[in-house]
Amino acid sequence: MKIAKVLSAQNDCLDGQIIHVEVDISRGLHAFSIVGMADKALAEAKDRIAAAIKHSGYKSPKSRNEKVVISLAPAQLPKEGTGFDLAMAIGYLIATQDLRPSSEACARAEEMLFIGELALDGNIRGIRGILSIAKTAKEQGITHLFVSKDNATEACLVANLSVHGAATLREVVQHLEGKASLPVSIPAPIVAVPTGPVGDNMSDFSIEKIVGQEAGKRALQIALAGRHSIAFVGPPGTGKTLLARSAHSIIPDLTDPEKLEVLAIHSFGNSLSKDSQRPPFRAPHHSASYAAVIGGGNKQPIGEITLAHKGILFLDEFPEFDRRVVEALRQPMEERVVRIARAEQHRELPADCIVILAMNPCPCGYRGTSTHPCTCSQPMLRKYAEKVSGPIIDRIDIWVRVEQPKHSYIEMTEKKPVDTTALARDIKKALSEVRVKHLERKQKASTESTHLNASDTAIALLTKQANSLAISTRGFHRTLRVARTIADLERSTQVEEGHILEALQYRQTPLK
Repeated sequence: MKIAKVLSAQNDCLDGQIIHVEVDISRGLHAFSIVGMADKALAEAKDRIAAAIKHSGYKSPKSRNEKVVISLAPAQLPKEGTGFDLAMAIGYLIATQDLRPSSEACARAEEMLFIGELALDGNIRGIRGILSIAKTAKEQGITHLFVSKDNATEACLVANLSVHGAATLREVVQHLEGKASLPVSIPAPIVAVPTGPVGDNMSDFSIEKIVGQEAGKRALQIALAGRHSIAFVGPPGTGKTLLARSAHSIIPDLTDPEKLEVLAIHSFGNSLSKDSQRPPFRAPHHSASYAAVIGGGNKQPIGEITLAHKGILFLDEFPEFDRRVVEALRQPMEERVVRIARAEQHRELPADCIVILAMNPCPCGYRGTSTHPCTCSQPMLRKYAEKVSGPIIDRIDIWVRVEQPKHSYIEMTEKKPVDTTALARDIKKALSEVRVKHLERKQKASTESTHLNASDTAIALLTKQANSLAISTRGFHRTLRVARTIADLERSTQVEEGHILEALQYRQTPLK
């Protein structure tokens, strides 16, 4: 009998953590224990391992008079989940010498990592968050990763890492012995990028299907091109939600590095959808809790704002969200990250998303309209306005008043015999060009002022209007960035006065 050492890993939120699995077998009455701060799922692993080993054609630990101790190191780090099953089974078989790894058929122990859940019949099941583990494995010098076939396609997206997808424990054993060979998985195109919980068919919310609302469409394109936050304010039924959801039809595609980053987040969040290559679109209900939107939960530490990373976070009926949720948006909207501090851990989660808000101007919804009288009292209006604080209002780059369009029923329902995707396709292409131009100019510029490249007359106009309208310093710079996006959409190399004037219109909140 001897001590066997193999490597495994677990997810630490969006990062991987390498775990050393040590198996010691000694003579004595049968005992099987797992040490190293293991949770309930790990404590039950001994039964899964014993059954899987038996049904794979090897002698079960329960049929031997021996004491088995499996240590998961570092011991002070809590271990959870079922992903250690495969590593513990391999370690046990090596310790009992039922498995003698061939030096010609496999790499050194410190270059191989095993992760997967074992079924009782010896099959290997996948785990969530495998992409983060694969990235960490590569960074730690590991060259061979043994996973379930279910995880192989995702894990092999990490370059220069040999990923072996196995269906059963026996396949892994035979590969290590040199009796058979597990092929290295070949990376496939990155397609498993989620759209979000707003419905599988996002084509129902396409911008070319919206009749009227030209001002809202224009503002939405500016927001998506420059990654600006935007709020739609208007009475019920005017198309605020439709405008917001149509953003998914024209938002530029993710780059390959962004796809990999988003995929890692949703792999851990267990919210993958293999039907789309588009950026994520998350639309939580206004009853969602603080942990659900911002993050920090025990079982699911990432929230909707992180799941919307590189995509869109749509908050419909924004004032109806919990006050803690509304105020917690301040930092991520400014810094594009969420910092969660707990007594035992501190986490920084990505939250680089476009925030789109939709709300009514008052509790009854008809303030400022000519079609319906507003029935709200002054105390009701004041209480409603207080739900969206000044700091949040100041962080919204674009405010849009959405009015009831004046169109006939025929105009809004007739089907036009044209290519309904052409408009969205052209808009998406134009927005993509603006983003590329923005990135190139930002990389070349030495300061923000040279990056924005505004004329002296434009700066003078913005300064004058900022003073008269009491725009904050933050609002000044955000207005200038919106003007820069408008100039890019018009293919202007310099921000002029007309761009400033349009950007200033979007700073006026309809809630006042």
